[in-house]
Amino acid sequence: MLQGRCAAILTLLSLLTPQANWSEDDHTNMESLADHARENFSGGYGPFSDTDSDEGPVEVDAKDVANAIVHSALDGFAEVGPYAEIPGIPYSSAMDVWFLGLANCDPCGGSSSTQTFMETLHQFV
Repeated sequence: MLQGRCAAILTLLSLLTPQANWSEDDHTNMESLADHARENFSGGYGPFSDTDSDEGPVEVDAKDVANAIVHSALDGFAEVGPYAEIPGIPYSSAMDVWFLGLANCDPCGGSSSTQTFMETLHQFV
């Protein structure tokens, strides 16, 4: 019975990846976080300074942000359970993402949480 519930939660979380399944609020929040990420990456925030790199600027869009959150939630669910904070996604648990959707994810509440989220996001772009 528990395995069936876990499988259902994982399935529902993965349904948040396609943009067609996003609410208007989900889309607005993912765009806002993508804008924030582009500013941080282009400004060389923390470990993302590209002054020593031959690569161009990091391109981030709303789908990249959603992928990072959803995949981290899926991995986090397996690692730390449904109620603990998702590793790399501050202030959010897998259950938060499942029940509240992408619209309520706000991993950039402070300087250290922003850096943690940007490091996670950077792995996905």
